[in-house]
Amino acid sequence: MSKRLEVTIFGTQYSVGLLRLNRVMVKAGMKAYGPRKWNRLVNDIALRTHSRKLVNEISHTIGHTIKVEYYGTGIVMQGNGFGMEVFHGGDFFSVDMVKAKNKTLQPSKLMKDYKKGDMLGVFWARRESAMFFRWEDVDEPDQQDIALVYDGMGPVLARKRAFDLALDITWQGRKGRRVGMDSDGEFETQKHVFHMVK
Repeated sequence: MSKRLEVTIFGTQYSVGLLRLNRVMVKAGMKAYGPRKWNRLVNDIALRTHSRKLVNEISHTIGHTIKVEYYGTGIVMQGNGFGMEVFHGGDFFSVDMVKAKNKTLQPSKLMKDYKKGDMLGVFWARRESAMFFRWEDVDEPDQQDIALVYDGMGPVLARKRAFDLALDITWQGRKGRRVGMDSDGEFETQKHVFHMVK
């Protein structure tokens, strides 16, 4: 009998945004908005808390287009509180291993067409959270059909150890309907990272 399949992943959620910047753009932004406000604006643009209209206005003001190279939000798999729960028809479904689909973000690949003076700005923030996914009309599930989709963020965050961000869950190759996120707090901004072209 077909039932609803529900998967929850929980732990520390990170939102990560990568911006293409250059020295001329940064100087223009600080001149137009002041260093503190400019810093807050680029952070918010990278983490997608501003409307496209406002981003266009800021780009117009400074005379340069601000380009988001990447944005992702998910649960870090190396966190102490990382976990996953699976339910089928409301009953707990035991899972001890799932497949994985992943890619690792490398600054050198993202910056391959950058010129001298260009930089990749990495902006990130964290909070405790959970992500919920759902599929309807699922017969008997098999843990082999469940895959965790994640991006390896270690290189862009200038970390030596793995920092894998679980972004999505698939079942039989199909994305689940993300039915929400649950969080008990505001995002806490982390220290920015910059990769420069020398």
